[in-house]
Amino acid sequence: STFLATMSHEIRTPMNAVIGMLELTLKRADQGHLDRPAIEVAYTSAKDLLELIGDILDIARIESGRLSLSPERVNLTELVDSVARVFDGLARQKSLSLVLLPATQHRPCDVLVDPLRFKQILSNL
Repeated sequence: STFLATMSHEIRTPMNAVIGMLELTLKRADQGHLDRPAIEVAYTSAKDLLELIGDILDIARIESGRLSLSPERVNLTELVDSVARVFDGLARQKSLSLVLLPATQHRPCDVLVDPLRFKQILSNL
């Protein structure tokens, strides 16, 4: 199916990066050199791959009607800020800046939401 072909490609891309960077690191280690950038690429690619596998499992749960939600009362501003901090670090690594303009003016805004799923939604925008 198209879905499986797409997922196969999406999984192979970070996996090839992990394998390639680890092979390079092993070769350089044999020469007595530690290649931190190659290790960082492998680490990041492995984390991306793990996240992709989680997304695939979530899609399967959604399609089968077995995705569970755990709503709880959370402060929306704090939740959005926690996601923004992750992306702010990524933006700075690329010499970019992330500006978050809160609509709530940092006033408490409690909502009933599944914090994990909400973070997933924000992260995938």
